[in-house]
Amino acid sequence: MKMSADNQKKNSLKDPPKDLKEAIDWITWFCNYGEGSRDMRKQLGSAVSNLTNFQTKFNGRFGKVSDPEGLIGNLGKGFQSFLGYYGTASIGEEGIAQSGVYQSTYKDASWPNDVGQQKDCAKVFLGTASMAFYGLSFLYWQCSNSQSKYWASDKLNGNGSALSIFMSVAGFTSVELNSMQGSLVAERLTREPDGFSELKNVSPSPYSYSAFIVNLENSGPEKGINSPLTNCYVLAKEYFRDRFQKGETIDGALTSIKEALKKFSSLCYSYSYLQYEINNFMSAYMPDPSSPNRAAFLPNPPPPVPSPAPSPPLA
Repeated sequence: MKMSADNQKKNSLKDPPKDLKEAIDWITWFCNYGEGSRDMRKQLGSAVSNLTNFQTKFNGRFGKVSDPEGLIGNLGKGFQSFLGYYGTASIGEEGIAQSGVYQSTYKDASWPNDVGQQKDCAKVFLGTASMAFYGLSFLYWQCSNSQSKYWASDKLNGNGSALSIFMSVAGFTSVELNSMQGSLVAERLTREPDGFSELKNVSPSPYSYSAFIVNLENSGPEKGINSPLTNCYVLAKEYFRDRFQKGETIDGALTSIKEALKKFSSLCYSYSYLQYEINNFMSAYMPDPSSPNRAAFLPNPPPPVPSPAPSPPLA
């Protein structure tokens, strides 16, 4: 796995994560600034509460949790433990991240003071929580599943293994991960006191990931703040379900599987997409435009000139 050109720093928390790594970095940001982190988590929790009607809809559902701030804090601590943070923003040797190499995508981001922008960040959080839940629950299910023996013995920064391919797709690069095996990844993800022990305290359902998810959802509410990964996901799922039932959509967003299939099935054949991909490739591997070996993307050919109509036969 090579370092991706897409792993660029983001300066705004309103800029949503595009993969699992960025989702982890986004939420971890709210735990990496000492005492100031608590104030920002409270403001984010308040924005999420207002957005989801938390007090009315979820009061009592998550035990004694009266607002999302505690869930957000425990979610961030779980991610810190998984990556290997110690102190505030330093990474040691106890997590999946390579000490001295791993960099957070949102390291230079700042929390907005404007209430409207905080609401935008709350929306980003809800989408981020869903992405993190599915990514990490699937990772744990595979690495701890006796039926997935290859994942358990694979290395995070391996070459071509199922686990390393998953981590690459999730946004990580081999240089920022250590050589930990999958079985230890599952242990690091759930280790006490800050890990997501909720994952190991339900039936593993070795033959069905969907059954594992159902078990997690059913056990989440009674554990309240001690089940942050699951309950933040439940909170997000209810919010997006309400939006769907009310017919609320985002301008330009796909609204059905049919629309998604139609859009993406034709994308790879489009001229603009091919040109974009080739230009990106050439910029990365042949940056010198004057190189005689540099490939070029030819413009669309002109339309063919119609042949003249045949002359009528002589009488």
